[in-house]
Amino acid sequence: MKAIVAFVLLGFIFISLTLAVKARQIAITKQLIVALVPWFGIVGATYALEEAISWPKWLTLLIQTPMAYVTVSVVVLTIWIVLDAFGTDRLPTATASLGTLILFAVGVAVILAVAPNQTGVLRWNAISVVLAFVLTGVVSIVLYKIEKESVGGWLGATVVFSHVLDAMTTVIGLEVLGATERNPISAAVINAGNANINEVPGVIMFLFIKITVAVLIVRFAADTDSQPDIETLGLLVVAGGVGLAPAVHNLVLFSLVF
Repeated sequence: MKAIVAFVLLGFIFISLTLAVKARQIAITKQLIVALVPWFGIVGATYALEEAISWPKWLTLLIQTPMAYVTVSVVVLTIWIVLDAFGTDRLPTATASLGTLILFAVGVAVILAVAPNQTGVLRWNAISVVLAFVLTGVVSIVLYKIEKESVGGWLGATVVFSHVLDAMTTVIGLEVLGATERNPISAAVINAGNANINEVPGVIMFLFIKITVAVLIVRFAADTDSQPDIETLGLLVVAGGVGLAPAVHNLVLFSLVF
């Protein structure tokens, strides 16, 4: 019951802030949509912290998944209104910079908190990030060789990287750290791989599917005739975000739990 009440109240705040943004005539530009990318990482870090650390009950209701998405959206809308009130004309830059700074601060805080005792986990987290960068580079090069326009620029690469990082942290979490997959869809894919592919872990099939889906989204969203419109950019941002959030969640949670 408390969760329902919290959801209704938070939803009311979100709608009110959305109306306030509209009333202030804050322009939702392409640049502002793209600036939301790091905030998906903050969502993932938020519900990872909720799972790893004890919080007051009322706060837990606001930062658990999927409520964390709404809570972070409320924060972003509030920031837009406050910045607009101060007359700034660099709202996209401020949004992206603040989101990146918060995400960086959370990462540093987690590393400093666990470094004395969890160097092994931090090392595996670093390996997963490096491998994700390498694999994203390989995929991007292949896409560029096949069709230059299908790469989608840095935002397309971000979509691929986010999903590769999600899959890579899942691989290391399950195969090395002893984590369990709690997402029912991901678990079903991994279990299907374990059952049907001899001598190949199901997480490898999960990695392959994640890369394939990300590439298909980038290719679908690529516009070879003109600059991508705001709907296309929104699709890429959301596609990258739903990979980045669980990826950051895994990195933060593994650091604090294992």
